[in-house]
Amino acid sequence: MRNGVGVLAIVACSVIGMAQSPQSGGGHIFIVRHAEKITETADDLSAQGKARAACLATTLKDSKVAAVIVSPTNRALQTGEPTASEFKVQTRSIKADDYVAIAAAAKDAAKNGDVLIVGHSNTVPLIVKAIGNVDVAVGNSEYDKLFVIDSAGVAQLHYCPTAGPEPESRMK
Repeated sequence: MRNGVGVLAIVACSVIGMAQSPQSGGGHIFIVRHAEKITETADDLSAQGKARAACLATTLKDSKVAAVIVSPTNRALQTGEPTASEFKVQTRSIKADDYVAIAAAAKDAAKNGDVLIVGHSNTVPLIVKAIGNVDVAVGNSEYDKLFVIDSAGVAQLHYCPTAGPEPESRMK
């Protein structure tokens, strides 16, 4: 099972790496929904969610993340933190439904490298629309969609299957 997970992460990295070059001097904008919560009403990630967050950091390891933007919830922060830590950047919290501010911050940060945005099932589609002008959907139980926006448009990938690697197995 772990070999399959590794292969999927490598495939996702390869696909991301093959995406069209972003506009001159600009980076890719990666948008994901927060990972799995402990319970429907909890705001913290479950063990599975923590594994997915670590796997996201591994998936993005070949990018040049310069900014991580999250909503002001524990689940979004906990999803973005492994990537922020790996790239030694601070997370920036913006109100989840302020799509204009999120889009502006992401476009500005993309001038210096790649950007990760962590949202929610109901906000990710609106964030993608605000930045990439494309309609997408994220179901209530979908945690593996990764949207990549650059000058070539919007791509949708799947990252980190349900049984992802343990957090300690992410990149060193």
